[in-house]
Amino acid sequence: MHTPSVSGNVGASFRQTNRYCFRRNHRYNSMRRSGAHSGKSRCRSAESFDVGVAGIHRLFANDTKLRDCDVLIVAAGMEGALPSVIAGLYPQPIIALPTSVGYGTALSGFTALFAMLTSCAPGVSVVNIDNGVGAAAAAFKIISIKVSSNK
Repeated sequence: MHTPSVSGNVGASFRQTNRYCFRRNHRYNSMRRSGAHSGKSRCRSAESFDVGVAGIHRLFANDTKLRDCDVLIVAAGMEGALPSVIAGLYPQPIIALPTSVGYGTALSGFTALFAMLTSCAPGVSVVNIDNGVGAAAAAFKIISIKVSSNK
């Protein structure tokens, strides 16, 4: 299968807790392996870590970086509110990535998944729990369509 040459910007925002720091690296590495960050696709990435709704000021510190992206992948655990917040602030397509990180009633990511699926913010697409590869593939397709429509 021939993969077209595509260039674009992918923004990824992750909410993490120190207790589950290793999970962030797993998701990021799976996104890198999928090709969204590879030289083949020529997609640049801008990552922002620990920008959850509990510390919203950290999100605003990354405002310029996120606005320059063509599509945003937003990973969140716990209550999964971050994709809705970002979708309300930024015009780009949002790919919500629920994570299995959390405690209490996080239910191994199902609480975040259900919250993302019921988001009232327009333009939010949701992939399965911990599916960084699927999120990166969706971002690549969105950028591919944008590039082909600009020709």
